[in-house]
Amino acid sequence: MNGKWLKILGVTGFFLLIFWKADPTAYAGDGNNIALIFRGVARTLFSTVEIPRAILQNPSRTPFPFNIVTGAVAGTFRTVAGTVGGAADMARGAAPYAKYAIFAL
Repeated sequence: MNGKWLKILGVTGFFLLIFWKADPTAYAGDGNNIALIFRGVARTLFSTVEIPRAILQNPSRTPFPFNIVTGAVAGTFRTVAGTVGGAADMARGAAPYAKYAIFAL
């Protein structure tokens, strides 16, 4: 009985993948691509202030030496996440323009 359900699930999944309407293609003239690039630049630049912001955000929650350490660790994680997310946004925004790079040579 498990083989029968596996076949039915496989055929159903196959047809769903065939007829699934994907996102529209990305054109270089699309304004969303430029917005993604600028959002990625902003996320990358503003992620540098996450460490001081996390240190100064709530100093009264924990005693003196621990608030600096926890703020530095949390700020470091936010900084890394913001930088990686910003780089990913810039890459997604610039990808449609990559096909025109051959003409720049």
